[in-house]
Amino acid sequence: MISLFFHYADYQLSFLDYFLKKKANIFHFLLYKRRIFRKVGIREKFLNNKEVK
Repeated sequence: MISLFFHYADYQLSFLDYFLKKKANIFHFLLYKRRIFRKVGIREKFLNNKEVK
């Protein structure tokens, strides 16, 4: 019974670890995407400023 409980706790920990990694990956992906959009936006602003001048 005790060994089963420990096995279950270990499983829960590994699942939590997996879940956190998955969440972290999604978070990093969103940050990365936003950074790309910001770079593209800056480039577009720069081009627009050149066209205006």
